Amino acid sequence: MRSELEGQQVLLLVDNVWSFKTLNLLRDLGPGVVVVFTTGDARLASSLALRWQVHVDKLTEQEAWQLIRQIREVPEAKEPAARAALRLLEHHPFAVTIAAAGARERKRGWSAVLEGIKDARTRLSVLDYPEPLNVWASLEISWGEMEASQRRSLEALGRLPFLAWYDVGTGMAAWRMDEAEAKAMWAGLVALHLAEELDGQADCYRLHWLIWDFARQKAERWRWWERLSLFLWEWRYPGRAGPRWWSVLPKPQDGPEWPILDFTIPGTEDEPGPTTLWRWLVTRGWPEGAQSLRLAAGVEEWVGTVRVWHRVLLCFTGLILLTLIVRSASSWPDSWVDLIWSIWILDVLLLSCLMFRNIENFRRIVWWRTTGRSFTEAGEK
Repeated sequence: MRSELEGQQVLLLVDNVWSFKTLNLLRDLGPGVVVVFTTGDARLASSLALRWQVHVDKLTEQEAWQLIRQIREVPEAKEPAARAALRLLEHHPFAVTIAAAGARERKRGWSAVLEGIKDARTRLSVLDYPEPLNVWASLEISWGEMEASQRRSLEALGRLPFLAWYDVGTGMAAWRMDEAEAKAMWAGLVALHLAEELDGQADCYRLHWLIWDFARQKAERWRWWERLSLFLWEWRYPGRAGPRWWSVLPKPQDGPEWPILDFTIPGTEDEPGPTTLWRWLVTRGWPEGAQSLRLAAGVEEWVGTVRVWHRVLLCFTGLILLTLIVRSASSWPDSWVDLIWSIWILDVLLLSCLMFRNIENFRRIVWWRTTGRSFTEAGEK
């Protein structure tokens, strides 16, 4: 290469360099050859005697917003989805540019981009960071040193939704342990740097999303009976976890803007504006994954909401069964039919009341979730 380039004026551009070996091949190519390379490894750049360096750091939120508007203006309705995508991409200049170009080409614009990068592995491929890869390698090393019970517990956390925080009760419910055993298991995970204790909150822990994603990948090999062991773990959760049968949550706002029969909630990041509770349930639901659960929700929010929704389903099922029983009683004696009809009317009123109460609680929880607030904190005020 040196002989081919001798006496020529050449500008050589090399993108995304991660190895010294690549640069060693490009040394001493001749006085007329200028090599410009980019790298995301600050240590690599600082260790070389370079004639000129330009450090490109993460953009601020305002800088990232200006960058995407230079590529294409963002409609006002799409601004929440665009800003959510910028946060997921951590305002990385290259990733922001790619995302903005993708939004310009897609029919749904920023909503499609946001949906595509919500998965952790997709973000890794877009950001192209070496740090997550190094973390993954170190997790594999830790995995080999863990005891079987610790592996099982970490896999179980991967089967749970990715929440803002977990506690000892989560371990008791998911791992089927008593309080002392669950505390010891959490302490072991903290010692292995797989979890961290929350400052100022006793027996509360947090998982990094990379560790949760690692645990989720390991748990994919679970057989159906192993997955069944986590079924209805929310009902094994000890202590107070959100509302009981009757309303215990204050309304997010008082006055005519919160009518009891108007089941609307605030817009979400990728679906701006108020939407109906039923549409939100159908389109988003509560899948066990980080794709649709925001970090504002802790274990109590999740458990409380799931319990409320299960109660709504039980009430609805009870109404159907009662109706079927009454319809089948037409051939019974008249006195029996009159008694059954009376019981049916009372039960329908009771179950309907319980169902609407639970729907109201569910709506309040969803309100705090979509606005990024904690209903447990609000309920204590």
